[in-house]
Amino acid sequence: MPVTVGAHHLTLFTHDMDRFIRFYEEIFDAETKFDLSEPGPGGGTLRHSLIDFGVGFALHPFQMPEPTGMKMGRCRWAREVT
Repeated sequence: MPVTVGAHHLTLFTHDMDRFIRFYEEIFDAETKFDLSEPGPGGGTLRHSLIDFGVGFALHPFQMPEPTGMKMGRCRWAREVT
């Protein structure tokens, strides 16, 4: 049974989306379902993608200059991993 059973996706932040996508496609044979850029909160550009692992689990990475809502290692809806 895969370790990801019961989880649909995991949201992460990255400073280099191209490298992030390439790693998971090459090492885990994952498939990028979408890769979008749109206006970010407070200006700038927010880029995000969905990387499907094919077992009912995906990664949903976000690339932005600095994650918004970050304070004391926590976001409004997530926790910063150091």
